[in-house]
Amino acid sequence: MNITTLTEIEIQEIEDSFKAEGYGIDVDEVTFTQESLVDFRAGQMSFELRGAVAKQTDKVLVVVGAQVAKGQQRTDYCVIDFGNFRAVYK
Repeated sequence: MNITTLTEIEIQEIEDSFKAEGYGIDVDEVTFTQESLVDFRAGQMSFELRGAVAKQTDKVLVVVGAQVAKGQQRTDYCVIDFGNFRAVYK
């Protein structure tokens, strides 16, 4: 999945969904993945600092203060499930 294969309706849905979570972003600021939300939670367990889960539903995962590897900055990220793909903003 990449931005060039998205329809205008899909782009609007992605931007609206992130806005509803408090992230006023443009679709070109997100990364697309096939990883499930369960995969993201499992991967989070291997982080240097796991951060805190601020929100977790069947469609949304928001983590604050995660540090993927020692020496890297802490970051927040939001993953939203759109069915065939997930969109990630950090």
